[in-house]
Amino acid sequence: MRYLIVIIASMTFVLINSAQAFDYSNNVSPSAVCGWSVHEFTDELGDIIRTIPSPAVSQGDALVGCCYADDMLILLENQDPAVFTPKMYKIDPDNGTILGEVNLPFQGFVMDCDWDGSQLWIMKWYGATGYENSIYKVDLEGNLLGEIPLNFGSYYTGRGLTVENDHIWVGANANYANETKLYKLDLTGAVLETYDTPGVVGWFMGMTVDSQAPMGSNIFMVDNIGQTIKRLSVAGGTVSIVEQFGSPVVSTDYAEGICFDGEYLWHNAALGQQNVIWLLDDGIEGGAPDVSIMLTPINPPIIIPAAGGSFNYTVNITNNESSAVNFNAWIDITLPNGSTYGPVINRNLTVNPGYSINRQLTQNVPPGAPAGEYSYNGYVGIYLGEVWDSSNFAFSKSGTDYRVGGSDWIVSGWDDEPNAFAAVPEEFNLSQNYPNPFNPETSISITLPQNCEVRLTVYNLLGEEIAALVDGYLDAGVHEVIFSGEDLTSGIYIYSLKAGDYRISKKMALIK
Repeated sequence: MRYLIVIIASMTFVLINSAQAFDYSNNVSPSAVCGWSVHEFTDELGDIIRTIPSPAVSQGDALVGCCYADDMLILLENQDPAVFTPKMYKIDPDNGTILGEVNLPFQGFVMDCDWDGSQLWIMKWYGATGYENSIYKVDLEGNLLGEIPLNFGSYYTGRGLTVENDHIWVGANANYANETKLYKLDLTGAVLETYDTPGVVGWFMGMTVDSQAPMGSNIFMVDNIGQTIKRLSVAGGTVSIVEQFGSPVVSTDYAEGICFDGEYLWHNAALGQQNVIWLLDDGIEGGAPDVSIMLTPINPPIIIPAAGGSFNYTVNITNNESSAVNFNAWIDITLPNGSTYGPVINRNLTVNPGYSINRQLTQNVPPGAPAGEYSYNGYVGIYLGEVWDSSNFAFSKSGTDYRVGGSDWIVSGWDDEPNAFAAVPEEFNLSQNYPNPFNPETSISITLPQNCEVRLTVYNLLGEEIAALVDGYLDAGVHEVIFSGEDLTSGIYIYSLKAGDYRISKKMALIK
């Protein structure tokens, strides 16, 4: 059987805070208790807030990942290979009291976990027959809620795991080499994106999403080879290290778990040689500026005909701070298939304290836009960095005139720039088809940041080409393509985009 290989373009690795830029003689945390680190001595990054006692581990056992759930610290332990049953501790974060010990409802070695508000997601990386990557969903009483088998091939094994909204991040390490990958999965375990993170990232162990950090640079991970904790940025197909600091774990032990409790980072060692679990400052300044945005449609409900049209709305942006604030305000559109188009407008603004900006704008909707329900979304904050406030409203389109639509989503009415303009997307993207599963038709969205030759094809699982949906030159913008499986049998199909040097493939399911 032949397999299609997903190739992600431009996934280079960038180290922002290079160790060569600093004087190693001063590489200690501001509190001088964390030992070796690499950072610019800002925001008390890596300072130890306090410690609590660590559970003692027996010979052959090891403490691994942790997470914060229902005001408890959850800590995983791999027991001796002869036992092969992992367990979790429920720990009082105030004093380290063990509130409960629960054997997990499966066999094998685990590495990391996260809590989504209702269930634990636990990464198993090794089983009785070798490397068996799976994610288990478990409640706090140890009841099994589900299993998601993973397939990273025979070379990479999942170690770090963290859940962010509607997707999962998994850090995977090569079995016999210091090579790593970062995977973005949907909640069913399907791989959405793959990032090469060689060498300098180190060995993924614990991972956590820090909601105080800007979106896109909010993943903290533990590298237990370099004994460091790193904050990663994932943007535009590139993984980079924003900052890092030295773990307080002694060199004869191993840095392992990390989790975010809403304010600080918890961190533990594998062998517990220092008998403590650390609470660390994440170095992120809390509290976004109080700037608000409100989008209000005029004459709702808004239903755009198949031939296209426009709608009017007002936008109100207010600076509620006591001093002037500089920020971005932008608007994008969630398409019926769930993908995002835009921004259709993006402004850099400086607003005095207590002042508001009010505009009445008109949004054009092209005839090639697909039928369905849309969300019109406004944001203020740092574009591609941090959202301070948002507002949205719904509109719908009753049909479409073209199978491949144009990109003339035009906004007009901003009074200091009366000419209409259309935003050009910043990067290539191939959306997940919608609906999925489908019968017999489904919509696929292509996002192009530049004019280029495009080929969009569909294959069966044997690698045989079923259809060429697009084969030619397309303008920059978002294009919707309709695929019909009317003459096909039920099953999994692969659709693949080639646009310039960009390559990506995704799966879709036809169910009749």
